[in-house]
Amino acid sequence: MKCEIVDNGLNIPYIADNLIARKCHKLERMLHMVNPEEIRLAAEFYSGDGKKVYRLKLSLKLPQAALNVQAVDPSIVDVCGTAFMKLFNAVSELKTTLRANRETAQKREEAQHSLEGLTIPPNVRSLLASFFSNNYGRFYNYALREIRFRSYQGYTKPGSIDVNDVLDEALLSAARHFSLDFNEEKATRIYYDEIRKSIDRLLLPGGMALVPVEEPIEPEDIDTDYQEYYQPDEIIKVEDVLIDADTVLPEQEVEYREIETHIDKLLSQLPADWRNAFILLVREGLPLADIAENQGKSLEEITGIIEQAKEFIRKKLLDSGFHWKEYLTAT
Repeated sequence: MKCEIVDNGLNIPYIADNLIARKCHKLERMLHMVNPEEIRLAAEFYSGDGKKVYRLKLSLKLPQAALNVQAVDPSIVDVCGTAFMKLFNAVSELKTTLRANRETAQKREEAQHSLEGLTIPPNVRSLLASFFSNNYGRFYNYALREIRFRSYQGYTKPGSIDVNDVLDEALLSAARHFSLDFNEEKATRIYYDEIRKSIDRLLLPGGMALVPVEEPIEPEDIDTDYQEYYQPDEIIKVEDVLIDADTVLPEQEVEYREIETHIDKLLSQLPADWRNAFILLVREGLPLADIAENQGKSLEEITGIIEQAKEFIRKKLLDSGFHWKEYLTAT
């Protein structure tokens, strides 16, 4: 990596110069996947036009993008630290975007392949594939949670239904609703519905039947439970996960997971239409009108159902000793 420092006549103390060298080394580690010869970093210092402040502008040129950040501070050492922290954040966001683009392209190609046998216009097929790939993580987590609800109810055993099988079948079923044109809002509503129908079809050959009582369902480990939710691939290094003031500590994360698992089990106790309406509104953000159309009910009926579901969750949480104010307020 080539690093150029322009001091513009300012006296850069050794401590700041050494700090820049260490930050450049960390930047190289963050960009380990990029050819070092293609990385260019320019660090340019400015005086504060008579004011006792320093300005530092960092310009990073990569094959994929050019990133520019700057910081102002009375301390030349602090201005270096602040500017590089902004640059590290920008690099992390860029890596996330590039990784998501690669994953989206892969999922789009897989979806295109799945849809090849359907007699729908090529442009509709392409739009459906893009829709599926762009929302893959969201749909994956929704399907996984729906499978878990049925597991808590005793309709299936943990691990007996593959999430990707559900998503593939739901995609093909949803595609049949778009023989001429494509509408994303309609597709979202239909796809959620087809996910639930697909899971119910895959439960057992004879349909929805309870798991025999002589084969009890083993409780799932909380950490294993949540590791199954979709997350983009990422290589994590120690220097990227050092604890700062905003970091969620391990004990807080465990408590959060316990509450989430408890809430999911409470949701599994709701009637299916209550649970579906609640999940689509609170967790998936669908408009009330779309939920009403999805369930074939009036807007007033859906509003009433969701309010009853909210009240049930609130009461059960409080009865169980959980006091998660953020969740109760949000719902």
